[in-house]
Amino acid sequence: GLMLRGDRLRWRKAAVAVIGVAVLSGALLTVRWVASRRQALMQSAADAAGNAVRAARAEDAMRWAPDELGAAERASREALTRQRVEQERALLIPDAGPVVEAWAVAERAARRAADAARTRHAESARFASGQIDEARRAVSDAEAAAARIHLGADRRLLAIARGTLNEATAYQRGGDLDEAAARARDATALAAQVSERAVVLAERYADAGTVARWQRWKRETIEWSRREGRPAIVVVKDAHLMTVYDR
Repeated sequence: GLMLRGDRLRWRKAAVAVIGVAVLSGALLTVRWVASRRQALMQSAADAAGNAVRAARAEDAMRWAPDELGAAERASREALTRQRVEQERALLIPDAGPVVEAWAVAERAARRAADAARTRHAESARFASGQIDEARRAVSDAEAAAARIHLGADRRLLAIARGTLNEATAYQRGGDLDEAAARARDATALAAQVSERAVVLAERYADAGTVARWQRWKRETIEWSRREGRPAIVVVKDAHLMTVYDR
């Protein structure tokens, strides 16, 4: 009877040990599963933030939204530090909540940077286009005035205005919108100088006293040719016309 009770006791102890090992193994598996899930959550948040930062850079945020992009990159570094600290802890299960939130902060900052970059780029593009359109009108007006008025040396200024406008459009195509707008403003100013000069010249042609004096000079020259029996030359600048009178 004593031997039977001893065997039963040993079997009970063995059964308890087996159950204990099973429970411990199950607990370890649960811990590992939870830890793996939290690691996956942290990595997913990190990937989302990383993608958002890359998208902001693709929008040229370094140029158009440098402050916002800098804030996103700092937030990403802080989140990465938090994640590494949790991964290095002695505890088997990391505290993923603060890490995921830190990455979310970085992601939101990156999205703001991308939005700001798109908005500012579009505004700059519209501004440059407006400046170039204004320059085109100014150069066109100056060219029309030059076709009606003898400008002389001012034609060189008109050629410079046209060349500067061409530079503005080239910078626009190349994406350098600030330089495009600046060159367009220069072209507008040059064309305005030409137009102002044309107005001054046109006013001379519109002045009755000046026109009467020129007409008198012409009559006197023709009369001189007839009287002296010698050739005379009359040049009408606005018409680009030269006439030779013989007697």
